[in-house]
Amino acid sequence: RPVDSAAPRARPRHPRLSMRPPTPLTATVSVLMLSTAMFGWTNGNMNTPAVVVRESLGIPADRAFPEREVTWAWCVSVYCVGALFGCLTSAPGADVMGRRAFLLITSCLFVLGAGLQTAAICGGPDGVRWTIIGRLVVGVASGSTTVLVPAYLSEIAPDEIRGALGVGFQLVVTISMLVAQVVGMPAALGTPALWPAVMALAGFPAVPQLLLASRVVESPRWLAHVGRRKEAEAASLLLAGKAQGASYAELESPDAAPVAEPERPQAGPAPTVRSIFETPELRGPFILIVATLVTQQLSGINNAFNYSTIYLEQNGVDPKSGAAVTVAMNLINVAATVAAAWLCDRAGRKLLLVASAFAMALFAALITAGMAHLDQPWGTSLALTSIVLFVASFGLGLGPIPWLLAGELFPQSHRATAQGAAALCNWAANGF
Repeated sequence: RPVDSAAPRARPRHPRLSMRPPTPLTATVSVLMLSTAMFGWTNGNMNTPAVVVRESLGIPADRAFPEREVTWAWCVSVYCVGALFGCLTSAPGADVMGRRAFLLITSCLFVLGAGLQTAAICGGPDGVRWTIIGRLVVGVASGSTTVLVPAYLSEIAPDEIRGALGVGFQLVVTISMLVAQVVGMPAALGTPALWPAVMALAGFPAVPQLLLASRVVESPRWLAHVGRRKEAEAASLLLAGKAQGASYAELESPDAAPVAEPERPQAGPAPTVRSIFETPELRGPFILIVATLVTQQLSGINNAFNYSTIYLEQNGVDPKSGAAVTVAMNLINVAATVAAAWLCDRAGRKLLLVASAFAMALFAALITAGMAHLDQPWGTSLALTSIVLFVASFGLGLGPIPWLLAGELFPQSHRATAQGAAALCNWAANGF
């Protein structure tokens, strides 16, 4: 109806999702999180059962035989080599095949890698070979997951839950690592007869994932980017909920690229890291993302997650205390990540990142002081407490926030490339 120009104009109200997300969105996010769970499991399932696995493989910990430490280090860290390859192939693969198809391929790789690691039950040199090959394969799948899932989530999530879903990626990782490490303890499956089950369970989430594959909605932004406009609009309506009568684009913030006006496929070469650096408005965000993801790994967090049991035992901490610390630090990591999911849209990304980094630096110094004075009554307590608080500080900011940034700072045309290159640097730092 006509509006009196002299009358104040009311701000337009944008449609919002109900508190309960539509079923297609729920199904799609659930399937994505199953891949995240497999990544978290394989990232943490080599820690608590390490002693019995090493004995079964014929490489028990012994400082008189340093070559055993090298062999075990390869069994664990070859995971990072596979992840580097996964990062390199995931961005072009997801851009060509689509997010959904490439996600299911990574699920099959998780199953294959889990099966190969389970074959290591044969023990000895053959067991070592199967372990390394299996870890390499699940590493490829994990590297692909760290690129694909955060980008996919950012492309399908409405504004009001995008931050929470982004942090949800890290939350599922931390919960999966916690469960894997609890299951791998000697009181559960971390025994000479049952440890292969810890490796086999890594592929279990792929079963419901493949059963739910038909419920997964393809990314509307990817469909629009490749020129499949009608499919993009249909996917948008599915994700937004047809009952609301609003397209996905209407749920986006005003400055977001709307699906209703999709990006046209660009002539010329596909986006590259070089093209990102040559574009001034993309160069700064890319440097920021790479810096935060590299810092995340160079902080030493994965030394705590992957080697804490062996390291503490070799430095005079009794095995029971070491196992308790491992579980405690994973529990506190889950709690901290839950807090980050609530805080990230309230306190802001920058504050959480800076506070997290400073706290981790402080507790790293206290860990060093404690480990240097294990002969003192206070040394062990200081070291163990500081390790737990170091992990808690990681979970509040430096753990979840960096994975959000590529989806928030890059347009659709460069998102997968930026996420892939940044994740590649993350895994390289992890391996280092």
